[in-house]
Amino acid sequence: MTKTKTADGLSLGRKMAYGAAELNVGLAFIAINSWLLYFFVNIAAIPPFLAGIAFLTGRLFDAVMDPVIGRWSDRVRHVVGRKPAIKWALLPGALSYVAIWALPVLVEGTAAKFILAAIGFMTFSLFFTMISIPRLALVPDLEPTYHGRTKLLSVNFMFNFLAVLIAIAVTPGLVLALGQTNDLAASPASAWITVAMVFAGVGVVSLIPFFWAIPDAKTGTDALPSKPFWGEVKSLFQTPGYTRIVLILLLSVLGTLIVQSMVPFYLESVIGVPGPAQGPILGAIFLLSILSFPLWAFVGGKIGKHRALIAGFVVYGVFLAMIPFIPRDGVTPTLMVAAAISGIGISAINLFPWAMLPDAVDMDAQTHGAKREGLVSSVFVFAQKIAGSLAIFWNAMMLSVFDHQAGQVVQSESTLTAFVWMTGPIPLAIFVVAMLLTFGYPITRAVQQGLRTDEAQAQDGGI
Repeated sequence: MTKTKTADGLSLGRKMAYGAAELNVGLAFIAINSWLLYFFVNIAAIPPFLAGIAFLTGRLFDAVMDPVIGRWSDRVRHVVGRKPAIKWALLPGALSYVAIWALPVLVEGTAAKFILAAIGFMTFSLFFTMISIPRLALVPDLEPTYHGRTKLLSVNFMFNFLAVLIAIAVTPGLVLALGQTNDLAASPASAWITVAMVFAGVGVVSLIPFFWAIPDAKTGTDALPSKPFWGEVKSLFQTPGYTRIVLILLLSVLGTLIVQSMVPFYLESVIGVPGPAQGPILGAIFLLSILSFPLWAFVGGKIGKHRALIAGFVVYGVFLAMIPFIPRDGVTPTLMVAAAISGIGISAINLFPWAMLPDAVDMDAQTHGAKREGLVSSVFVFAQKIAGSLAIFWNAMMLSVFDHQAGQVVQSESTLTAFVWMTGPIPLAIFVVAMLLTFGYPITRAVQQGLRTDEAQAQDGGI
């Protein structure tokens, strides 16, 4: 491992190799969260309620598989490491991702569309979990220091937001160009399927540097927990700080994805920004977010991760508070200022919960006497996916309750009002609760450094 690191941890090249793999995870996760509900409702013609159920079914199955795969990864790392699971899942994951978009439009009838949508999502979820969990579980060993983890994950999130940029901002332009139309709601399904194929190909290629440059997990004979599966999961929440960081992440993702999955509806119908003009706006937001990650990493190094996260909540909260007051006149200066503020704030909200996770891994190892990177990380991801499922399902229900007219840009005033509330005030209240939980977070820099020192002393002593 020493040759893979500089004095400050992983070399920049290896950080880039680790981060580049986020294009695989990010493109799939973000495109699904941002566009799949829109696709199911407006393109595949699945009623909003059933579309929400199909999405929720797939995402809940995905979430349940996380701790199962995480615990399995902790055990097989002693024999084969963590990376083989990623290799096994890569090709079927790419194929099943395309199937999510293709299957519902290949059949007629609402029931058939609903069943294939749910089955396709569940199949993809299994392979997606086999890729994402073992990779995330490598972080504590790759970067043992408090700030080193923030720097590694800031690079990772730069690639993540590049994936967000592509998945959210580039998707409308690609679909409109391939479909030869100016109306996103009336675009052909073949254009969406083609875009899914492109994303799947990019995702596969993005993992090549990871396989080549990143070392696998340390193998060894240290004892694994002997508790039954649910006993192990339950014991995680006895780890100081773990329950709080899981709740912070859950609320952060819930608020973020309520906004993210509602933005296409909000921009198109409330603000009056047509499909072709959405790409540059969303692109500018996420480009600014990418550029903000090094700044937030610097801030986190100075004031600590949890304080920097609080600052991020404040910045993004300003954007959410502006939503009801943005003029409904297309692209305006107010809209662009709000977009810039959101881009800066959202990078901190995404970065710091994940940068705090490896520190929770260290705390768990000391608390329970065994390293469980896979299980600790997987329950964290479980919370992320549950929150994402609830966010998308909530928005689908609201579309149904407030009489959204599928395939139409012009909506009733009550529907427009619902779009505003779901894009601004409701997620703002969620973020306020998440911010309050962040105050006094117990795993600080000093605590984490003490944990690593204790681990090193135990190893030196042969324990």
